[in-house]
Amino acid sequence: VERIQDLREARLQKGGMRIETINNEIRRLENDRNTRQTDATFYAECIANLGLDRPETDDAFREQASVRKIMAERTAEQLARLDGSRDELKLELINARKEWTGVTNGIKSLRSRTSNIDERAIELREALCEATGLSTTDLPFLGELIQVKDSELDWEGAIERVLRTAAQCFLVPEEHYRTVSNWVNSTPTGRLVRYYHMKAHHSVPALHPSSLVRKVDIRNGAFAEWVRERLTIDFNYACAETLDIFRRESKAITREGQTKGLSNRHEKDDRYDINDRRRYVLGWTNEAKIAALEAERKMLEAKVSKLETAVNEFARERESLEAKRSLLDQVKMYTSFARIDWKSLSVKIAELEEERT
Repeated sequence: VERIQDLREARLQKGGMRIETINNEIRRLENDRNTRQTDATFYAECIANLGLDRPETDDAFREQASVRKIMAERTAEQLARLDGSRDELKLELINARKEWTGVTNGIKSLRSRTSNIDERAIELREALCEATGLSTTDLPFLGELIQVKDSELDWEGAIERVLRTAAQCFLVPEEHYRTVSNWVNSTPTGRLVRYYHMKAHHSVPALHPSSLVRKVDIRNGAFAEWVRERLTIDFNYACAETLDIFRRESKAITREGQTKGLSNRHEKDDRYDINDRRRYVLGWTNEAKIAALEAERKMLEAKVSKLETAVNEFARERESLEAKRSLLDQVKMYTSFARIDWKSLSVKIAELEEERT
């Protein structure tokens, strides 16, 4: 009887130990299941944002891992291309803004005066006058004293082109020559300085019947006679109506801007549009040049706005791709299906609970 009792107690004791083992195993499995459920929920949210479905098997997980790898590679390539295009656009935007600022400053400068001469040349003359005590009216630019006649505007582009360099030279009367030449010689301006010393002309050729000089007005005043003589000496070009006339003359110019000189040297500078009024420098009124620059500023404003919109679109696209790359980086740490497979643990827990009962 005692032997039977001992056997019963040993069986009960053994059964109790098994139950304790089961309880411990269930607790461990429940902890693991909860961790996997948390991971599975996070993983599911990430891949859903990537447009993928949650895998339910190990094979499906492995297949999805391959898809994720391809997505990561493509996303990196898209970001690299996007950054290259964005950087090009940003540089274009910077340059457009600089152009807009330059044009705006040019308009402001023109509105403060009546001259069409380039601002840098104006600034140089102002510096000279400030240093020497001379007035800007003492040193007019040649271009400020010449204007294409209204009746000859079809030749305006060609005349502007051939006179452009000379027009931006200022005139220095004899009484100011020593002062100006001393200042120019001793002052490193960092710019190209050109001026005419107004010495008397001893020999002036006769004007050609179709001379360029006949197509311009010269501003009345103390400089008028000297300017007319200087133009006659240097720019007595025959304005050729046809190429046959151009080829026949020894010194001529066409409406399209081709010139030929006494040395038979021919030239045509097409680096800029011959009708680009923004580059015109002749005349003592500048309303037309201001209007041309206003039109350019309006065009640049539209360009800047368009580029800003494009840059912002690139920024939004990049933000989207960065978010995608971040998601792919986060799910990259899930290297096996077991890490998110909480359902298999639920099955094991259920089996143990059934055994325990």
